Amino acid sequence: MSGFMPVFRRVLALFAAMLCVLSWTPAMAQPAAPALTVNGQAIPQIKIDLLVNSALEAGQQDVAAVRTQARESLIQHEILLQAARKTPVAQQAAVQAQAQFNAETTLVRAYLQQWLQQNPIAPDAVRKEYETLKQSAGVRELLLRHILLATQDEAVKVLGQIAAGGKFEDLAASLSQDPNSKQAGGLMPWVVQGLLTPEVAKATASLSKGQMVSAPVKGSAGFHIIRLEDSRPFTAPEFAQVQAQLQRNMEAQAVNAHIQKLREQASVK
Repeated sequence: MSGFMPVFRRVLALFAAMLCVLSWTPAMAQPAAPALTVNGQAIPQIKIDLLVNSALEAGQQDVAAVRTQARESLIQHEILLQAARKTPVAQQAAVQAQAQFNAETTLVRAYLQQWLQQNPIAPDAVRKEYETLKQSAGVRELLLRHILLATQDEAVKVLGQIAAGGKFEDLAASLSQDPNSKQAGGLMPWVVQGLLTPEVAKATASLSKGQMVSAPVKGSAGFHIIRLEDSRPFTAPEFAQVQAQLQRNMEAQAVNAHIQKLREQASVK
């Protein structure tokens, strides 16, 4: 949001996608399908089970159909694999490096899953984090309109134009460097007051509806001219509504801290 909101320290996007994989727990396997051989090459039963369990976890219900599809997918995969191995592509350095990296990534994910199981987030810690977030969020949501300029001098000049009768929305549409809001005349989405950067939160704390800041507000992306369009009470969601997501965020934070610790201990030359 162009400097309006800091990176939320508890939400680590880098590991959110990874944890979607790490949080998967294989479902109990259905009765085993016969092992396959394709041109004499055996396909282990575990490969079939992995595909079946993945499909069931994704919400598919027809177990028989899932097993049939898994079987056919593995047959096609093995046929193509055998064909590929007979061509020079199998010897290409980039292909071999990619295959090795994929195998290593699977091992890393398994390691992190095991680490999370050995270092679980305590339920009390999740509740404590919820209370901290609830308190820091504040009790108001704000609807703000802003114009983002690169320099303080530019921002002061635009403030003067507004004071002389210039329309805030028109100036935002023509001059703002925030591509996400300029087409809407600088209008931002509703935002919880506690998620604003300290500078913006301080500058808007005493504004009344329709009032504009008297001086440019410095942010990470430049200088903001801000007007309060509206405000409304904010009530945090109940703990039960956010408990699962909050725990995943805390797991991501713990994984990140563990990786950072390993990084600090590593010898890199």
